[in-house]
Amino acid sequence: MPDLQATAEYLSTGANRHTAVADWSQSGVLAFGANSNICLWTPSASSHVGIAGILSGHKDAVKAVKFLPPTEGGNEVIISGSDDKTLKLWELNADHATGQCVQTLTDHTAPINTIAILKSRNPSTPTLIATGAADATFRVWKYEAGRLLLLSTIKPTPKFFPLTLALSTLDHGDDVVVLAVAGTRDIIQIHVAANTAASLDFQLQATLTGAGSATSCA
Repeated sequence: MPDLQATAEYLSTGANRHTAVADWSQSGVLAFGANSNICLWTPSASSHVGIAGILSGHKDAVKAVKFLPPTEGGNEVIISGSDDKTLKLWELNADHATGQCVQTLTDHTAPINTIAILKSRNPSTPTLIATGAADATFRVWKYEAGRLLLLSTIKPTPKFFPLTLALSTLDHGDDVVVLAVAGTRDIIQIHVAANTAASLDFQLQATLTGAGSATSCA
């Protein structure tokens, strides 16, 4: 009887059902949470084999995935949040199919629902990242020298669980940072902070009403 060999012609899987669970890189890589893993897929790849790689390390469902802005000559970097209450920072290899976890953060004390990223217009100013979790906090970090550093922790009043975040700046500079937050109440909060090297002291500036029930997409 001749030897028989099986080869994978195409690999596919379903993504976790959450609005923040997938993101595209500028190079055309799609990263998305599938159970406790992050799957990597390049639809334009000539090989057409489907999922090219899997990043494993979370211990529960991945709910939020974001690519950090690329740096010149550097590898692509992903930040992910999970029901296991951790944020993980991943550095992809040049093949866009493999990578390694380079940092795990345990500051949140409940499942992480959403991640937002703000790339600075000034190359000397770090990228900012906001994360929201079911511990009724949202936290703002800076990405510098390949690491995430916590700058600010905000506990909204009235209490709610953040489900979606957006970061921006006023006008064309980076001096003032605006953070919009929505979640398990029918409001959207607008927080503003002066962008300094040492910290970000966010202050609630406006509360928008009339959003209906819980808001999970902004």
